[in-house]
Amino acid sequence: MLNFIIGRENIDLAPVHMDSRLYFRRAKPEWLNDDFARRAILAIDKAKVLNGFALENRFGYGMSSEQLSTGTKTLLLIKNQPQFIYYASLMGDNCVPFLMEIVQEREAAGNGDVTLLLEHFMDIPNEYEGMLKVAGRAVSIDEYEDSIAEWCEHREDPEYKWRTDR
Repeated sequence: MLNFIIGRENIDLAPVHMDSRLYFRRAKPEWLNDDFARRAILAIDKAKVLNGFALENRFGYGMSSEQLSTGTKTLLLIKNQPQFIYYASLMGDNCVPFLMEIVQEREAAGNGDVTLLLEHFMDIPNEYEGMLKVAGRAVSIDEYEDSIAEWCEHREDPEYKWRTDR
């Protein structure tokens, strides 16, 4: 399942990889050569993987893997280093189908949840109903949306209830 921790005040940030650009520097060329990476890079960044870190942008020019969007970088990190918690607010809604593909793959293999720190509304289509958690508790898509809306409304309030019932 996809487990969202909503708001950085609700998690110890030590294990969270907040900036995918920094961690992606440790990427391996083979990460970009698999089918998943090629599809994600083409769909999100409109670039084609030639081989490893060699990419071609939508205009036919060479492109460095460092120029990939933070969303693509975060997806590739989640897929290849799933033991970490990543900052999901670096991903746009165009990443959701690929994110859910990773979640489904991990679930089918019995490899546990994908846990992400989220601080924005990520639009999760209804087709993924039954695949979400918030703070480790299974929720419907409506409940997820209510949770993120509640966080957005009260995130500045130091006395709000969710800060004390962790």
